[in-house]
Amino acid sequence: MSQRNIVVEFIGVPGAGKSTIAAALAAALSSKYDVAQPAFIFPQGPISLMQKLRLDVTYAPNFLMYRIRRLLYDFRRSGPGIWTASNAWEQSRYPIFLAEKLARAPKEIYVLDEWLMHRVIGESIARYNSDLSFSTKFAIPTFRTHRLAYVCVRVDTGVAVQRVLGEDQPFRKFAKSKDPALVDSVLSSWNRQIEQLRSEIERRKLPCIDVDGSTSIEGNVATLVEWIVKINASGNEFQHRGK
Repeated sequence: MSQRNIVVEFIGVPGAGKSTIAAALAAALSSKYDVAQPAFIFPQGPISLMQKLRLDVTYAPNFLMYRIRRLLYDFRRSGPGIWTASNAWEQSRYPIFLAEKLARAPKEIYVLDEWLMHRVIGESIARYNSDLSFSTKFAIPTFRTHRLAYVCVRVDTGVAVQRVLGEDQPFRKFAKSKDPALVDSVLSSWNRQIEQLRSEIERRKLPCIDVDGSTSIEGNVATLVEWIVKINASGNEFQHRGK
């Protein structure tokens, strides 16, 4: 694959507007590039042991050390145990699922409306009380065939809380009680991890742009299309501070 292949990952708290902007961006980019926006990066049902073994063997050279470090991290946070070992090992396979998609259906641009570690952060906060190092250590895996570019969708916490409370999404277990104080607390913890990740992205000099999730979708998409066109036209990765 050429240097033109890019994975655009959206990061931000629940309720920031990531999915809405990402869908509009993928549609806009499709007139210029071969674009994919997978509805789900991760399997929605169980996969067989043989499938898991095939994935693990195929992608072990790139991800084995990542997975072992993840397992040891979870042990340090919650203590050794069968559940911790099984859960940590399963979740550390997430980047492999994406690597498989990139290999089997190569596109010029992949738009991920759910950040690769999105669900993991939610559980990490709830189960492990993970510190800010979680984002630094595990949220930016390496893909040799694709460059990573990030869109950070920022929004006022109060706006995000109201959006989450108004949505019926079962996977957001923290919002089931419809308790505004609890949702606010989780989003605040989540946002601290996002900010840590944002700093790590900058440190690694990966392309990243900020957009305001409470403003015009059309305006945000126009800004992002221009930004991605520049990345594609450039032989080097660069950074740009958005709104």
